[in-house]
Amino acid sequence: MEKLASRKLRMSGKKTMDIAEKLYMKGFISYPRTETNIFPSEINLYPLIQNQVNDQRWGAFAQRVLNDGPQPRNGKNTDKAHPPIHPTRYPDGQLTDEENKLYELIVRHFLACVSKDAQGDETIIKINISNEIFNASGLIIRERNYLDVYIYDKWSEKELPHYELNQTFYPTKIEMVQGETSPPQLLTEVDLISLMEKHGIGTDATHAENIAKIQERLYTKLNNDRRFELEKLGLGLCEGYDKMGHALSKPHLRAELENQLKAVCEGRANPADVLREQIDKYRQVFIVTAAQIQKLDDAMTKYFGPPGQNPPPPPPPPPAPSSGPFGDRTNRNQVALPAPSRNNRPQQQNRPSEPLQQEQIRPTNNNRVPTCNCNVDAKELTVRKEGPNKGRSFFRCGNNDQCNFFAWKDDAISSFGGGIAPRQYGDNHSNVENKRRKSDNDEDSKQRKCGLCKQTGHIRQNCPSLNF
Repeated sequence: MEKLASRKLRMSGKKTMDIAEKLYMKGFISYPRTETNIFPSEINLYPLIQNQVNDQRWGAFAQRVLNDGPQPRNGKNTDKAHPPIHPTRYPDGQLTDEENKLYELIVRHFLACVSKDAQGDETIIKINISNEIFNASGLIIRERNYLDVYIYDKWSEKELPHYELNQTFYPTKIEMVQGETSPPQLLTEVDLISLMEKHGIGTDATHAENIAKIQERLYTKLNNDRRFELEKLGLGLCEGYDKMGHALSKPHLRAELENQLKAVCEGRANPADVLREQIDKYRQVFIVTAAQIQKLDDAMTKYFGPPGQNPPPPPPPPPAPSSGPFGDRTNRNQVALPAPSRNNRPQQQNRPSEPLQQEQIRPTNNNRVPTCNCNVDAKELTVRKEGPNKGRSFFRCGNNDQCNFFAWKDDAISSFGGGIAPRQYGDNHSNVENKRRKSDNDEDSKQRKCGLCKQTGHIRQNCPSLNF
């Protein structure tokens, strides 16, 4: 659906999935995050088609399909959990313009899939002129069928004169048309999704988020023709990693991991074996990368100049959590890594680091509820998932999902006197590096903090974000 909407509606994959989620939550379409294109035998297509017969745009065609009987065209993919994306209810004027465009595409595609194929006669002619072979082809459409509803496909007729085999004729005009080869064009979003599918990177449920992420991190951008151009940061990363010999800019390492995860889901691989093997591979890559980090620095210098000369802006912060203190549970294991900062070189610092922005917990009422960054009372929640922090209470913003405020309740209560900084965020990633380089004698570095939520009292392996 992402590729189809991008090609037919010029709508980005991220926007397509956002709108599809809204249509799904309103009950107008089936589950949209699926790659299934095979209708299960038990599905009853008649009521789904009947829902569309009163529409002025495609209602008459839907009635034709009912009269002829649905003839679903099946593909090759199924997740055995969801049917192909299809309309489930007629909206009756309840959609926005963008929702209506995507809903129309889904309906027309569905009706085309359950209708008859178009029929036509093709004529192919091979002509020999002085031992040079020329080809021509023509088409005459006999039955349009699905083309009557699927307005996005064009099947143009091209009539040719009637010829007999071995007939001799005199051409009316012969032209020599000059041309030249041209380099391939930059990738569109459809091209990129197709390559991701080819190499086994992501699924229909994750393609849009992955593509949005590389733009948020300033690795690439869309030009006016909606084609991807690499930014300086993306070029530097690719060149630097490639010089290390691991080809980290290529899809092989990620594709192998996803292929093994698929094997685990299908019962063809042992989860413990896959985990151990992948950790070993990524550990070796990390060790070699750390030893050759100068190559990455050299690549960045090529595109940005020496340190201090037009340093790149820091990438945007990670998106705010959408549910619970650690974000959407479906993405809780995805950790957004900051892009390398070229101002982190140990051999020189061109300017002093700015202080880290800190979220302060302050009592604001008799119930001793802390105030978040929005200056409103924080909301108290409780960890529900099994784990070391099950039942433990915490505070998060009670008003705005864009606010990154978070604090354990017991930490907040014990610190009302002077205020604490439960989580730290900076405007510059070099600040984080400088924080890490503080002396072991620094009082803040005596107690180890979790690598995920930046809280003390536990480590990354048993962080509550993995159990929420």
